[in-house]
Amino acid sequence: AEDADQEEEAEALRKRAALGNLRFIGEILVRGLLPPSELFTLAEDLRQTPVVPEKLEALCVLLTVVGPALDTQEWEHHDQLRIIFWDIRGLTFSPGVPMRMRCLLRDLLDLRDAGWVDAKAATQERGPKGPKQLRSTAASESSQSP
Repeated sequence: AEDADQEEEAEALRKRAALGNLRFIGEILVRGLLPPSELFTLAEDLRQTPVVPEKLEALCVLLTVVGPALDTQEWEHHDQLRIIFWDIRGLTFSPGVPMRMRCLLRDLLDLRDAGWVDAKAATQERGPKGPKQLRSTAASESSQSP
């Protein structure tokens, strides 16, 4: 049982490291330190068939990093990027893709459709309000009351 726990923990660490590496690659792509062809090569590898759920998750991480910066009409490779998102949309309807991955892909597409602004309440990091926030909220509410 202890070996299984250690193996599970090691696998979780490997996954976290791999996703962190993809975030890093995404940042390098955004800064123009890697050619756009690397993005498309990587995306092609990650969405190959047969579908590998871990690769789709990695693709979501990569596109979440590069999307806000590169998903614009002004980017010269935007048409290629649009094809990737078109393919992802198709995967969300594929019965061969596990439900968890389909939901993750839909979340990515929702984020893109929202202009790369995460407006979902479930993913917002909201802690308790600080004293300044409480005062400003109270002041704005008192100024609105008749």
